[in-house]
Amino acid sequence: MTVDRVPADARSHIEDLAAFVTASPSSYHAAAEAVRRATAAGYALLDEREAWDVAPGGRYVVRRDGSVIAFALPEAAAATTPFVIVGAHTDSPGFKLKPKPTTHGPGGWWQLGLEVYGGPLLNSWLDRELELAGRIVTRDGAEHLVRTGSLLRIPQLAVHLDRSVTSEGLTLDKQRHTQPVWGLGDEESADVLQALAARAGLDAAEIGGYDIVVADTQEPRTFGHAQELFASGRLDNLLSAHAALVAQLDTAPSDAITMYAAFDHEEIGSASATGAEREPGARTASVTPPRTSSSTRTRASAVDGFTPAPPAAGPATGHRSPGRRGPAAAGRAPGGRRAGRRPRAAAGCW
Repeated sequence: MTVDRVPADARSHIEDLAAFVTASPSSYHAAAEAVRRATAAGYALLDEREAWDVAPGGRYVVRRDGSVIAFALPEAAAATTPFVIVGAHTDSPGFKLKPKPTTHGPGGWWQLGLEVYGGPLLNSWLDRELELAGRIVTRDGAEHLVRTGSLLRIPQLAVHLDRSVTSEGLTLDKQRHTQPVWGLGDEESADVLQALAARAGLDAAEIGGYDIVVADTQEPRTFGHAQELFASGRLDNLLSAHAALVAQLDTAPSDAITMYAAFDHEEIGSASATGAEREPGARTASVTPPRTSSSTRTRASAVDGFTPAPPAAGPATGHRSPGRRGPAAAGRAPGGRRAGRRPRAAAGCW
């Protein structure tokens, strides 16, 4: 008999996390899901291309590609009101579709050209049903989110053809061994862009550009004796992106401007138009109500009161590798009665 020791509120939270991860196979989808949740909670959607008319007591959300910022002003907000900002990122380590995406391998296999994105554990991607997901931009400038569902797989070489793997371990080349298969046939018929376009209701000739990643299609789920463990892909960093968003939407600010900032491209350094290094001061300092003539001084006062609150999820000491952590820094997975407080997260594809 399964014993559920997880409190109802924690179980509800983990189920909501699972829904958030499922809706977010790419950073673009994660940002869109955050906007959907924010607007459903009463946040007004802002457009970066227009002037912002924010007011005390207001709640607002703005999206740029795969990044999103939501903020709420207290009723008594002024030019010197400080900020409390929780930051996370929407991207995850994995693979991206190359500019020349379709390749044709020996034996009639349709394959894809992928580039490693960030620092994934390559072996964790083998022998899984994977999908393509992300953004297509058509020649008229319109943006289309797309996801294919189960479409491809990176198969591991059968042990009969690689006997050394059992004694020497698995070694993967990032270019030669990570090209997935997605069909069989003649080379002329292989066109993954057409397959993507069709799923977005488009024709491949309409595509002007794309930013497509590979995502695991296995659904998040709980497991364990008391269902206290949780397994999912993309927990780096959708775990924090979800927790911070829930906190933002559930908080009524009283003496500070609360802000949720989930940026893209953290896995490759954050130095992009949608990364965290892109003018963070200008973004945050522009959301307070109109200032007096001493705007420079009041802005400095608001920034001086800035409190960052970065959520973090570190690996616990593993059951097979306790020596990988220092004795004074070893994280511990909750055990005994404490296990019911929050389901412990476990990794899927990393």
